[in-house]
Amino acid sequence: MRKNWFLWLITIILTLVIFSILYLTNFTFRFPPKEIFYIRLIRFLVTSVAGFTLAIAGSTLQTILQNPLADPYILGISSGALLGVALSKIFGSQFHLTAFLPAFVFAMVTIFSIYYLARVKGTLVKELLILGGLFLNFFFNGIVFYLLVLKREVLEEILYILWGYTGIIVTTGELPFLIISLFIAFILACLPLLKVRELDAITLGDYEAMSLGVDVHKVRNFVFFTTSASTALVVSITGAIGFVGLMVPNIIKKIIGGKHAILIPASGLCGALLMLIADAISRNISPVELPLSIILGIFAVPFFFWIIWRQRNESNRG
Repeated sequence: MRKNWFLWLITIILTLVIFSILYLTNFTFRFPPKEIFYIRLIRFLVTSVAGFTLAIAGSTLQTILQNPLADPYILGISSGALLGVALSKIFGSQFHLTAFLPAFVFAMVTIFSIYYLARVKGTLVKELLILGGLFLNFFFNGIVFYLLVLKREVLEEILYILWGYTGIIVTTGELPFLIISLFIAFILACLPLLKVRELDAITLGDYEAMSLGVDVHKVRNFVFFTTSASTALVVSITGAIGFVGLMVPNIIKKIIGGKHAILIPASGLCGALLMLIADAISRNISPVELPLSIILGIFAVPFFFWIIWRQRNESNRG
């Protein structure tokens, strides 16, 4: 843990509070009429909870899989959940939250498939993990595009959920279900806080963690379940949003440290902040709102260069 972690955490919280006010007032510091504020508040809740959830999912996956590139999007979990959502939409579901069950099933199948395919003689091969995720990403997205060709009347709606969109419209009757779903996603994202000691031990390696009395298999299944369920809930509401779970945990580890009692909530708060920033840019950068993964993909380019540069320097020192 870094010596100044507390100052960084306070800075993240204050920045999130200030930007939240700017977001809700459309950068004017004047609150709009009740009807407009109601719409903005729903979008604010959806955006911030999605960022919070995806950042924590990336943080726990990177620990449990011991790979800094692990994240729900890259590993294909989001794409698997997206296929479940697309099937739900195409076969007649008009309410996006009913897509959670198929999204959850496909997300669970994806993460367990990748994990067991990437194990060679009991050892998890990081390269196979990423390659397997990329393969399943292409596979699931290919199926979704094929379904779009067959069902063109839902083309525009599904194109937006392919890359993430938080400006959803809900009726008064749907609002309670949306709030409950966001609350459940938030709780699921926070559940790994119950396993911070075990996660800290796993950062040392599986065998070291087992020597400390940690049931690594049980903790891994726990993380797979919470990650798949929370990601499926987010995808069923917003569509597939990439790179939040990749960028945020790596940055937070660098500035705060790797103790999960602080890393998990700090990643969640920073993920919410990043999503709010990306959504604000997507609404103002062009006449048409851009899907969030486009904005986040632009952010991810310098981040990938930073990861490559850091690993290259570490290799040179080794």
